[in-house]
Amino acid sequence: MSKRIRDVIHEYIEVPGIIINNIIDSPTFQRLRFIIQNGMAFEVYPNMRHTRFEHSLGAYNVMKKAVSILTEKVEDKDIKDLINNNSEELQVLALLHDIGHYPFSHTFEMGIKIASVDIKELQGLSKYHEKVGLFVVKNLFPKYADDFDKIYNSKDNLYSELLNNNIDVDRMDYLLRDSYYSGTPYGNFSLERMLSIMTLVEYNGKIRLAFSEKGISDLEHFLLARYYMYDQLYHHRVVEGFNAIMAMAISQLIISNNTNSQQNSSVSKIIFFQENEFNLDTFLNLTDYWLLSTLKNSNINECLKEAIFNRKKYMFNEIPLRYAEERGMNRIDVTKLLESKLYNIVKQYNGEVVGSVVNIHPMGESEIYIVNKKGEITTLTSSPIYQTLKNLVKSKLVIGICSKLSKEEVMKEIKNSLRID
Repeated sequence: MSKRIRDVIHEYIEVPGIIINNIIDSPTFQRLRFIIQNGMAFEVYPNMRHTRFEHSLGAYNVMKKAVSILTEKVEDKDIKDLINNNSEELQVLALLHDIGHYPFSHTFEMGIKIASVDIKELQGLSKYHEKVGLFVVKNLFPKYADDFDKIYNSKDNLYSELLNNNIDVDRMDYLLRDSYYSGTPYGNFSLERMLSIMTLVEYNGKIRLAFSEKGISDLEHFLLARYYMYDQLYHHRVVEGFNAIMAMAISQLIISNNTNSQQNSSVSKIIFFQENEFNLDTFLNLTDYWLLSTLKNSNINECLKEAIFNRKKYMFNEIPLRYAEERGMNRIDVTKLLESKLYNIVKQYNGEVVGSVVNIHPMGESEIYIVNKKGEITTLTSSPIYQTLKNLVKSKLVIGICSKLSKEEVMKEIKNSLRID
């Protein structure tokens, strides 16, 4: 027997009883109710306190609609059979795709990056939630483990095309959801129209998500919505600043735990991801509430505490990084280099200075495929909007400075250290 779940974006989400009982009602999935979707964005957009729980349900609903439409539309028999045979897996994986997220989502991963300056074992743990998510699925939902692995660790398959692509069911839900909760119009687009122009094709021996030629203007609308959400909301100067504050606090917590020879504690084992000693009960307790309570009673810098709990503003500076091409370097390479240097600098201030290097690259690396009226497959090269977004990388540095320090002196030191003109 199915249940209908009321949702602000999709109105009703209908879920079979077996999925409710086996997945949604499990403690592991219920934990997502206590993992905020957008880090510290609520400091700027107060209503953005929605969680990974409702987003995961939304991604499931979009996948369910996509599978239904694709089953009818796809002409290639082998691909149609593949969709039919993997319908359940696709929907469940949409539910589980964020199951490994830690408190405050990507902000926690930023904290790991900062801590890795001191703790070398943490280096290379970017996209930490994917690794943890795979481990959790292997242990609790083993039926879906191999397919979950295909989402992130292999390309050009049915799962990655629909769940880890330039345009996928994950993005379709979170753009609409985040736009709604932020109270801004930036992420709005027609979901029904986007689903109606989707198809799956075989191209050069690989399965590709593709879109009908008549829907190019809808694709452009979606891509612009995505760009504006990243430019105006996700990487808003103050949002980035508060994310940097929380990330620095998390890094101090991790380093303190490690320095005090507590690495054998169950929480520390999970943060350092020792798979053979991963404690599920402890993982279930790692929520936003756990983190806030732990930070409240910790010895992290008082400036950080005041900012997190009382919104005592740091002074936030935003510096566009325009000099990469002049120095003969790719902009993304430059910002990756700057990031490690920046973390080394800000750590000397013990939390009274925070910072992040931001890259807004709207298109990613994968192509967008188009099917014309004759059934021929091309890429979205005819769109000037697509071409502009594909070549666009906006890079900037966001620095937050505790009010007890001299803003001018700190900024001068940072600019000199990073050789920013």
